[in-house]
Amino acid sequence: MSEINLTAFILPKVLTKVKLFGSILSSFQFGVVLLVTADNVVFYGALEGYF
Repeated sequence: MSEINLTAFILPKVLTKVKLFGSILSSFQFGVVLLVTADNVVFYGALEGYF
C-alpha cells in the first residue's frame, strides 16, 4: 500500500521535471534553428553585398 502512495507522490514530480526539461530542450532547439537561420541570412546577404 505504501508503495502505491510513494509512486503517486513521486510520479507527478518526475513528470513535471520531464515537462520542464522537454520545454527547455525544445526552446533550445528553436534557438539553435533561429541562430543558424540568422547566420545563413547574414552569410548570404554578405555574399550578395547587402551587409
